[in-house]
Order: sequence, then C-alpha cells, then structure tokens
Amino acid sequence: MKKFYALLLMVFAVAMGVSAQTYYNGKLDVEMLSEKIADGMDARVSLSESADGTYVFKLPDFRITINETELPCGDIVVEGVTRKDGKLSGSVNDLSLAMGQIHAKVDLVGTETAEGAMDLAITVGWYTDYPDDLSATMPINVTFKGQRDAGVNVVEANGAAVRGAEGAIAVDGFAGRVNVYTVDGHLAASAQVDGEATISVAAGLYVVRAGEKAVKVVVK
Repeated sequence: MKKFYALLLMVFAVAMGVSAQTYYNGKLDVEMLSEKIADGMDARVSLSESADGTYVFKLPDFRITINETELPCGDIVVEGVTRKDGKLSGSVNDLSLAMGQIHAKVDLVGTETAEGAMDLAITVGWYTDYPDDLSATMPINVTFKGQRDAGVNVVEANGAAVRGAEGAIAVDGFAGRVNVYTVDGHLAASAQVDGEATISVAAGLYVVRAGEKAVKVVVK
C-alpha cells in the first residue's frame, strides 16, 4: 500500500504538469552575416522532458547586436527535441522573438556526453519578408558549449523550485509544509518553509510534496 501511495504521488505530479528540468552552464558564440557578434558569452540552457518522451529546449533571454545596438530577442524555445544515444535534434518553424518583430525557423542539433558535456549548433533563420515569403531567411548561427549542472534534478511548478543537491533537498519560492517521502512511502523529513529552505536527507530517490504538488528528486 505504501509503495502504491508513493507511485500515486508521482503520477499526481505528472498530471499537474510539473516538469523536471536539466540545466547546463556554458558559453555562447553568435555569428550573423559572417560576423561574430558574441564570443564566449555566459549562458544557461535547459532541457525538460515532455509526456511524449521528447524534450523542450530553452535558451532564455537571447540577445543579438545590430549596428552596435543590442536587441533583446527573448527566449529561444524548441519543443519536440529528440535525445537518443547522446544526440539531440529538433526544430520549430515559426518562433516569435523580440516581441513579434522577428519570426524565425530554428534548427537545433548537437551532442551530450554521459558526463553531461553539451555541444549544440542552433541555426536561427530570420524570415526577412515574413509572412509573405518563408523561404528568404537571414541565418543567425549560435553555438553553445557547456556542462550539465551538478544539481540536475530541478522541478518547477507555479514559480516554486525543488532541487536535489548534495545530501539535501533545496526548496525555493514556496511557503508552507514540505514533506519528503522515500519511494516506499516512509516520511523521511518534514519542514515548514517560508520562501526557501534546505532539507538534509541521505542520498537516494525521494518524493517531495509541497502543498498540492508532488515531485520526484534525486539526492546525491
């Protein structure tokens, strides 16, 4: 019965649309019209698994510089990314950037090693005559090289984040009681959280319940 309860919590987390995200910290290079407009810029990207087994890639707050003027483009988001045998690929045909000023086709290909080293090539094909001509594009070539974050088990829900860390579970952006269960349903820890907290537990897989949300995290 306890195992069934733990599994029920996990299913409930999925049903509530909670998605685990893996973060990668690294550097971005950006080239447009054969000119490098960003070199070694700090960046943090993420992959989150969808219910169908594909992934959503996100590069937040992407920016380009045109004639020495920086243009905030917003988030580059590619849904339906496949991730198999260390290879990643995905595309989106009409991504709206810069508050609708830019529309682009985005192609993503790359690799990820077992140790978490990521190497991506992201081609942003800016439609120069949108929506009349979707064949004419100005390519913006983006490369990302980075490493998977040590805290790979981050779950976000309604602004709150639960993360498995070294010997602890970190909770941020939540106020209320947080209960931590082992996978066989035993209560491993409980804490009253006011904004953020670190809950010490042994290494292992846990189900964390924060209010009406239940998520799985791994503690190293």
